[in-house]
Amino acid sequence: MKILLISDNRYPDGDAGAVRERVLAQMLIKQGNEVYRVGRFCSTEKILEGVVCFPIADKGKLRKGNLKNLLLFNEHMKKIIIKKDNDIHFDAFLLTGLKARLVDWIKKYAIDRNIKLVYNSVEFYSENQFRYGKLSRHFKTNRKIAQKIIDQNFSVIGISSFLKNIFEQRNIKAVRIPFVLFSREIKYSNIQNERVEIAYIGRPGKGKDYLKDFIEELGKLTADELQKIHLTIVGVTKKELIDNFSIREDLIDYLGDAFSPMGLLPRQKAMEILSSMDFTVLYRSDTAVYAKAGFPTKVTESLMCGIPVITNLTSDLSLYIKDGENGLVIDNREKISECYRKAINMSKESLNRMKISARKTAEFYLDANCYANEIEDIFA
Repeated sequence: MKILLISDNRYPDGDAGAVRERVLAQMLIKQGNEVYRVGRFCSTEKILEGVVCFPIADKGKLRKGNLKNLLLFNEHMKKIIIKKDNDIHFDAFLLTGLKARLVDWIKKYAIDRNIKLVYNSVEFYSENQFRYGKLSRHFKTNRKIAQKIIDQNFSVIGISSFLKNIFEQRNIKAVRIPFVLFSREIKYSNIQNERVEIAYIGRPGKGKDYLKDFIEELGKLTADELQKIHLTIVGVTKKELIDNFSIREDLIDYLGDAFSPMGLLPRQKAMEILSSMDFTVLYRSDTAVYAKAGFPTKVTESLMCGIPVITNLTSDLSLYIKDGENGLVIDNREKISECYRKAINMSKESLNRMKISARKTAEFYLDANCYANEIEDIFA
């Protein structure tokens, strides 16, 4: 098949959506398909790992941020899709990360041309993620695409069981493929640290990941315990923690050198930091729709590096994270400081066993090759 990926992600690895898109593209190529891509962040036509990438404008990148650029983006996308389809004659479109109007136009175009439609569904927003709730543009766009535009003309790749079920309930063909990676591309590195090194790595929206909870729980440790542990936060600066997440300055002072907040880093640098950790930490709502619908990128990346995860079991994580085997499970906020103490008191032998188990979990259950049947089925 000749398959065109259509997205607004920072391909190939500028954000989590782009990383997932790249993996899906490689899975399709491995099955003998010709894969093409059109979207932002490509200034010239080129081939990346077998994917033929088309720019959407001769002058390269279009900025986000205003109505004019949004309209220009949609119009450029339409023109390049039509032009390349006339030249190549695509058999299928794979859509991800687009605005509602463009998805609706692509749907009509594909139906008219008898082109198969596949939608990569990775999010289902909650009202409380946004300042204006249901009135938020992002919330309305997300729900409009999922509940109105996506219909039985599409097949869906859902990142979670929750999303797969949402579409199947409307008689839309769907498969579940969590956030997966190729284990051959990620080296298992069992580094021995003097202190227990724990990291949070991500881009937390306000209220999405409970940064405040696991930082404040670190503050419950004694001064002697803090000498044996170190928490790195990648993705948020100290100022942002104080201004946006209500972290007290006196708490940061108390944590001292047991706590290192950083801003956003390139993915390669963030992965280097991740691979040097003993644990990663993630805590989010276990009732909010967004947490049920998504699948944390950082969990797959952590397990792939052989790093156990301290987390509560949202989304489909109970399928992968087993308490004391490849992670430490949080039942409630108060359990976070308890998990920190477990990590401090854990023997090197026990920690090494957990790291080996984490890597094996990723290889057996979260390697992209495990989902070859699903990707073949959805494009059949």
